[in-house]
Amino acid sequence: MYQTILFEGYLTVTGKTKALYGIKHLMQIDNAYIGLISLLLSIISIFKKEKVETIILTLSLSILSILLLVLEIWKFFL
Repeated sequence: MYQTILFEGYLTVTGKTKALYGIKHLMQIDNAYIGLISLLLSIISIFKKEKVETIILTLSLSILSILLLVLEIWKFFL
């Protein structure tokens, strides 16, 4: 939801105001902590010798969640 609002606002501005949207995007980095915690727990599960399928699934999902928050995916659809 927040990404679509950001996208609509980004389309209507020019110049220096686009830098403001970069600053607003930095506020979402707090949400990336959840992905980092899941990544840490996935790495711990490697050392505890959990199932390989579970480790691959959790690692890939945690990396994907971090990338979706950090990268500005909506800019690719301009």
